[in-house]
Amino acid sequence: MKTAGHLLELLYEALVEPIGLTVATPDWDKLRQQLYQARVKARDPALAGLIFRASPFVGAELIIVHSRPDMQRASPHKASDDKLSLGDL
Repeated sequence: MKTAGHLLELLYEALVEPIGLTVATPDWDKLRQQLYQARVKARDPALAGLIFRASPFVGAELIIVHSRPDMQRASPHKASDDKLSLGDL
C-alpha cells in the first residue's frame, strides 16, 4: 500500500495536467479506493473534480481525469511524468 503522501502526490500531479494522467498498477480498483480515501482526507476542494477510471485500453492501468478539463488548475506540485508505476500495492 502506498502512503497517504504518495497518493496525494498522484492526485496533485493529475490536477496540474491538462486532462489527467495514467497510473500503472496491478490492482486498479484497490488504487482507486485508496485515492478516493486520500482525496476525502485531504479536504482540498480542488481535488473534487478528479475522476478515477479503469483504462479501457490497458488492464493494469488507472486513469485519473478531470471532470471539467476546461477548469483552471493551480498546484504547488509540479508534474514530472504522465505515467507512474505503483507495482507495490
